[in-house]
Amino acid sequence: MVVLDSNTLLDAYKLTGTARAEFFAALRLLGDRLFIPHQVGLEFMRQRAIVIKAGTAFPARFREAAKKLHGEVQSLQEHRRLQGEDVRGIRDAIDAAVEDILRRHADLYDFGVSLESSIENDDLFKEIDQITAGKVGPPFAKPGEMAKIGNQRLKDEVPPGYADREKNSDKALGDFFLWEQTIIEARERKIQVLIVSNDGKEDWIRKEDGRARGPRPELVDEMLDRTGQPFHLVNVKTFLTHAKAHLHAQVSDSTIEEAESVQKQTDQASTDSLLEVVTLESMIHLLSEPERAAVKELILETVGQSRAYRNSDDDPRGPWIFADLTSGSERAQGADFQYPVTSPSGRVFMPSPQRGWKVLQERFLEMDTQGRIYWGKNGDRRPVLKKFLPDVEARFYF
Repeated sequence: MVVLDSNTLLDAYKLTGTARAEFFAALRLLGDRLFIPHQVGLEFMRQRAIVIKAGTAFPARFREAAKKLHGEVQSLQEHRRLQGEDVRGIRDAIDAAVEDILRRHADLYDFGVSLESSIENDDLFKEIDQITAGKVGPPFAKPGEMAKIGNQRLKDEVPPGYADREKNSDKALGDFFLWEQTIIEARERKIQVLIVSNDGKEDWIRKEDGRARGPRPELVDEMLDRTGQPFHLVNVKTFLTHAKAHLHAQVSDSTIEEAESVQKQTDQASTDSLLEVVTLESMIHLLSEPERAAVKELILETVGQSRAYRNSDDDPRGPWIFADLTSGSERAQGADFQYPVTSPSGRVFMPSPQRGWKVLQERFLEMDTQGRIYWGKNGDRRPVLKKFLPDVEARFYF
């Protein structure tokens, strides 16, 4: 199941005509494997006008920037004693070059639609509507309850969404809604999940030295725990690269380069392409054989995923990765799994709403004594399980 987020759809407006056509053609090859969470549809409709406005405003901004060069030319006249005719000639040349650039590269900013025009006159919107027809999921049955759960997750810094909570609470909840609706659909379809997104913030991806190293381990673990399905996350550039290789989509190198450029514009904090370390094996299975039964080992056995294991606290047992200690299963929501736990710094934690600890309290304390619980560098963060690479390779779980 391939899931698009709103920025992926909105970024289609920023692609040139050829690149956009190749991107849409690749999406059509997915057929029923394509899924659009209801939240994505809402955000796309809300943000569409903003993207169009940014495009239509570009020529004016570009011309305004060129006027600064006029001032530099004026300074040359004062210090180099240029004649007025020379100054006018240089200014005219600058203006002519600006207009030539705008004319030759109009497809970079002219989407063929204005803010004043209706959706009926937006051919790009019509094409997106055709591609996603019948593939948009339903809204939440109880949105108020989901908002409460989401707000608690944001407070506890449970990904995704918390990176936006200070400046944009709606965006923060929106990321959680997208994630939750994706989980619901994956559980229903019983199929592994690929989210295509240009969002490079820390609540979606794990970074080391400024480079993207994979999706947040908590997200991978939550998807596996709640649906039994592997989860992958790529940007548009990486999706197009693998669609070309495994779906035999007609995608040019220039389109892939353009997708990378748009991604960098979308999130300058993620100049390293999001999740280019996605394993080739998992992409082949996902794109070519979507009905293949997902197995947990698909992620854990690949060399690419093994690179995600680190030993930041010099544990003698070797490299490890974070794993969520909570579960949303009916068993975990029982009273025996709703106990408080205390961090080394004295902070008390309970499971998030509608979730419980995965193990009984006695087992939790035993794992803590064994050093298998990580409380953060300062011992004051929500606990996570340290899943060691040798244990994983040996299929060792609780």
